[in-house]
Amino acid sequence: SFQFIDGEYPESHEPTTKEEQFAKPVTLRTRTYTLKITDIGSEDTCRDETIREANGFILVYDICDPSTFEKIPQLYKKIRKVKAPVEDGNLSTTSPTPALPAIVMARNKLDMFNKRKVSREKAEKEAKRLNCGYTEVTAK
Repeated sequence: SFQFIDGEYPESHEPTTKEEQFAKPVTLRTRTYTLKITDIGSEDTCRDETIREANGFILVYDICDPSTFEKIPQLYKKIRKVKAPVEDGNLSTTSPTPALPAIVMARNKLDMFNKRKVSREKAEKEAKRLNCGYTEVTAK
């Protein structure tokens, strides 16, 4: 988030340990929107309210830390449960099921490829299983 919001990447910073929110104006064509980013850091989950307010999700994991990759399916399941409860049988109604927002899995720290502990193949397979997009990035 530092790179995107501030345009610079600090060489040393404390990892995010609790939910933090950032905002930045983004212009598309002639219209300006406020892009709000919520970084849940190392928390095991995010608040239902945070999920309800969001229009899209990027589930980021660290290629050097398998525990972050292992959290992806749980976060994905929680997003589905909060955003489309009808589909999971948690809500009895005749209204149509709300559409799920865009969900993308992102493999982070590509600049540290030599310390990788989660393979690209494993990540692509998981993204396909979850039926979500997949991309690779580096915060730098």
